[in-house]
Amino acid sequence: MINLFRITLRSLRIHSKSVSLQLEPSCYPASWRANMRRWVFWLAALPLLLLWLPAQAITYKLPSDSALLGCTHQGQTYTCNAGLPLAAGDILTIPSAVTIINIIGDFTTGDGGQINADGDASKLSINVTGNTKLGANSTLHANLTGGGIVITGSNSHVIGDITTIAGVVTIGNNSTLTGKIKTDSAAINVGDDSTVTGDITTTVAGVVSIGDRSTLNGNISTTSGAINVGDASTINGSILTTLAGAITLGTNVKITGNVATTYQGSVIGAGAIVIGGGSQIGGSVTTNTGAVTIASSTKVDGNVATNDGAITVEASAEIGGAVCTGNSGAITIGADAKVEGSIETAKAGAITVGTRAEVGGSVTVKQAGAKTIVDDAIIHNNVTANGKCPNGKVTYPKIQSRQWRQIFMH
Repeated sequence: MINLFRITLRSLRIHSKSVSLQLEPSCYPASWRANMRRWVFWLAALPLLLLWLPAQAITYKLPSDSALLGCTHQGQTYTCNAGLPLAAGDILTIPSAVTIINIIGDFTTGDGGQINADGDASKLSINVTGNTKLGANSTLHANLTGGGIVITGSNSHVIGDITTIAGVVTIGNNSTLTGKIKTDSAAINVGDDSTVTGDITTTVAGVVSIGDRSTLNGNISTTSGAINVGDASTINGSILTTLAGAITLGTNVKITGNVATTYQGSVIGAGAIVIGGGSQIGGSVTTNTGAVTIASSTKVDGNVATNDGAITVEASAEIGGAVCTGNSGAITIGADAKVEGSIETAKAGAITVGTRAEVGGSVTVKQAGAKTIVDDAIIHNNVTANGKCPNGKVTYPKIQSRQWRQIFMH
């Protein structure tokens, strides 16, 4: 009876059938026929009335309810050959043993859906050939591998890793995810006011975008995809693109680690780096050929280094280490900015130090390039200043100086 009730509810969500009865006009009294007409009216209207009623959430328990979900199973491996659609509020629970669900088609849940909400995420793996869309306020405790896009609605709660090859991953606003997000060549988007605890990675290409006021407790890395971090967000880790992706940080962003568009110690990497005003960078800022812009009132605890890109440190910004170019590239230090270490171009590139700027170490153009220091700038020439550029010539494109390599690895 319970299973029949579940099947009936599931059918009513999808189908609405009209009801019609024919009465023999002369066989019954008129009063009886009138009453029957009223009953027929209400029976005919029943499917329409049911559509107005909220669908009742259903709790599915594996393995007993696998057939109701349109799935078959062999041991703890379930196969759903027609996708797996769950309605709003539906609950799916799994046995205590490790369980695998293979979904051929799309995997969708309505708002408030709960998948293994009381279980361990490591006990459930879900593999989807199509798209995955979780409704708002949904809960998922599983490691999910998507064949298409993966979208979690706003206020969703996910524990487990999300992996795709070419499917875009989107985490809704005000959501939490505890696990890694990885794609090969697709974008990864984290909404506003959300928290992700785990690394975010695209192995080939794919833009990574973190919304405003969000927190990532982990690293972001791509090969050729750009990385964008919204205003007032925090990354408790490092940000790295290793080939051609640009990095753009909004205002008042906090990064506890390094920001780089090159491998550590490598001469590969062409992405520009732009850091918005009022931001804080706990490590170094490094690129090979990309331009670096440090906006006003931003603080970088480590070095700012490039081989062939221009470096601009805007007004009132603070650099806790050195500012260096290993081959060429102009360096501009804005008004009231502070550099605790040295400023140097190793081969070619002009250096300009603006009004009331302060430099703890020396300011040096080793070969070609003009040096302009305004009269009221302060250059301490302190040999023990925090952060020095490499001594001697740095050969491009191969970095030979161990000290220069250490600047990239700071």
